[in-house]
Amino acid sequence: MNPVSSIGVMAVEHRPLDALDRNLALIEEVGADHAELAAHCLDVIAGGRLDTGRMARLREVLDRRALAYTVHAPLVLNLMDEQHAESHRAVARACLDLCAEMGAGVLVVHPGWLDARQAASSIDRLMAMERAQFADLAAAAAERDVVLALENMGTVEGLLSGSHTTYALDPGRVAAQIQAVDHPNLRATIDFSHAALAASWRGTDLAGSLAPLAPWARHLHMHDSFGQPVTLPDAAEGELLAFGQGDLHLPLGMGSIDWEGLLPQLPVPSGVSATLEIKPHYAEPDVLADTVNRARELAGKMVVAG
Repeated sequence: MNPVSSIGVMAVEHRPLDALDRNLALIEEVGADHAELAAHCLDVIAGGRLDTGRMARLREVLDRRALAYTVHAPLVLNLMDEQHAESHRAVARACLDLCAEMGAGVLVVHPGWLDARQAASSIDRLMAMERAQFADLAAAAAERDVVLALENMGTVEGLLSGSHTTYALDPGRVAAQIQAVDHPNLRATIDFSHAALAASWRGTDLAGSLAPLAPWARHLHMHDSFGQPVTLPDAAEGELLAFGQGDLHLPLGMGSIDWEGLLPQLPVPSGVSATLEIKPHYAEPDVLADTVNRARELAGKMVVAG
């Protein structure tokens, strides 16, 4: 039985709305079931509140397509940030309101991070703070028929330089955080490229590192890379591609992730959705169509948990 209910593509154009409309038309054309939109690129959340006028215009664009939708919360959303805690709560709730207006059943959220100098003394307290926030947000999500999907993270330049850190480099700790909150509307997003980068950085087995998180999955992020962290921090984007370093967001098959070997080892719940997060310069019709087809074939190799 195929556990993946929907294959989608990340929208690479959000503004102006006519550009989003064209991008959604392409996503529909290549055979995707849903599009994933970035809340922070739609200009519908202002000052922690949903702009109803802008939302109405956005809904007109979305309703033109026979697509479902998922939403990605702002990348800077950080429920372990004490200084801006009220703002983070407001924006997170506005994202849930956005999902409700769009009919989006999944809101992807990044885990918290902190200054590396704080880690030893503050990590336990701040993780508890994040759990309390997620418990409140999960209850609000349930009222809107939305699932928060907490994403595992890969290595980024700030982590390599030692300026900041996150527990979510270890997918097992993401699973433990979800389990500790113990709410059905908080589940996981498995990002396979993030996991490959983190496993390489930590010196762990990729499938083994993801095994604790797989039973909690509600959403998947699929894109290719070479699983090599950035060790050339001054390299430009094209140079990183040449050296095969970083979170490259490549079409499936362009990198070195062993999808056929990996996916059958990770049983996930039935009904997960999967978004192809592909960089804009690869978002051409033939490339996207091929990647959607590859994703469907790979989804057929996945196993239902339990």
